[in-house]
Amino acid sequence: MTSRRPRVLPPLGAGAVIPPAAPVLAAAPWWAALPGSLPGGLALALQASLPRTSKDRLAWWRDRRRHREDLARSRAAQVRPLPPPANPTTGGAA
Repeated sequence: MTSRRPRVLPPLGAGAVIPPAAPVLAAAPWWAALPGSLPGGLALALQASLPRTSKDRLAWWRDRRRHREDLARSRAAQVRPLPPPANPTTGGAA
């Protein structure tokens, strides 16, 4: 009995797999091939943008959370209450 190693799939965008619709899409206009290529492109961009090692991943999420908290804090400091609307009959404040 031979033991087979599990098959490791290549990362997205490696070009190792040709979809069955490739010959049809080769002659298709660009707008017909776009819906099929967008999910793969988005997955590839997401995979490339996130760090791979756990230490880097943890630092990335900490920095992201700290940045979002700083943004929320600065936005909360910028919000000022609006003055009361002018009274059209007297021409002054309500």
